Amino acid sequence: AIRGQHVLVLDDVLDEGITLRHIVDACRIDGAESVQTAVLVSKDRPHACEADVVGVQVADRYLYGYGLDYKGYFRNAAGIYAVADEDV
Repeated sequence: AIRGQHVLVLDDVLDEGITLRHIVDACRIDGAESVQTAVLVSKDRPHACEADVVGVQVADRYLYGYGLDYKGYFRNAAGIYAVADEDV
C-alpha cells in the first residue's frame, strides 16, 4: 500500500536505531518513493540508522516519562527524565 508514496516514520526515542533501520528498509523494499524519519529524542551514541529530524539530543542514559517507564514506574510523569548515574 506504500508503493510510490512518500513515507514519514515517527518514533519516540532513537536508542540503537535497529528497529528504525528495519522499518526504513521495509518501506524501501515495499516501493516507497521516499522515506524520511523523525524522532522526539535521540540518545548521544552511535546508531544503526540516523533520523532525518531530531527533536532533542540527550545523553546516553535510561529515559522515563511521557509513556516511557523505569522498572514499571513513572510512565505518566509529565516530562522526559533520565535516570541518574550511579556515582551521582
